[in-house]
Amino acid sequence: APGDFDFMLRGARRVSRETFLSSLEAIAAGAGAKAANEVNIPTLIAFGVHDQIREFSKMVELNEAICNSHLFVVEKSAHTPHYDNPGKFTWLIRTWLEQGDAFDTVD
Repeated sequence: APGDFDFMLRGARRVSRETFLSSLEAIAAGAGAKAANEVNIPTLIAFGVHDQIREFSKMVELNEAICNSHLFVVEKSAHTPHYDNPGKFTWLIRTWLEQGDAFDTVD
């Protein structure tokens, strides 16, 4: 979506050129998926229900590849759930941090 691209560009202006370029190279090379099984810390994956950039099936794969991860679908949001639905996203982060491994039981 056009808004998602604009948001990404604004974010790119906040990081160094090298960081931004290395992130793009990693995305293009598929490095994220390859490295996912090396993540060994609790991880929250927030997926916007209307995301047209990433497929939900890829987020399911990522969730399965990362040990101790939780996948949560954020309603009324696209690729940037923290921007599109900040109230729900804030609730999500707080609840996940407070409940830890019990997070799967949250409605």
